[in-house]
Amino acid sequence: MDIYVFNSLAIDERAQYAWKFGTFLKSVNKDRKRYALYHTPDFYIRIEYDYEVDSITQVKAFKSDIPTDKLVNDCDEINRLSDEVA
Repeated sequence: MDIYVFNSLAIDERAQYAWKFGTFLKSVNKDRKRYALYHTPDFYIRIEYDYEVDSITQVKAFKSDIPTDKLVNDCDEINRLSDEVA
């Protein structure tokens, strides 16, 4: 799937795609939110769960040239890259 098509899907469709086709890499708790990172052959997917509203609030895909083993340890970079995608 193309990254722009993915990001245009409804939030629940994006989450389902991540769970079905993505490989789970890591989750991190930060600022009352949980971030989960998945990888597909074409892009990464960041899922943001907000504890205060008890739901998934964002599911975004992004691409990166950073090696996966380094990317999974840099939450700020993951957030920056996923925020850059329209």
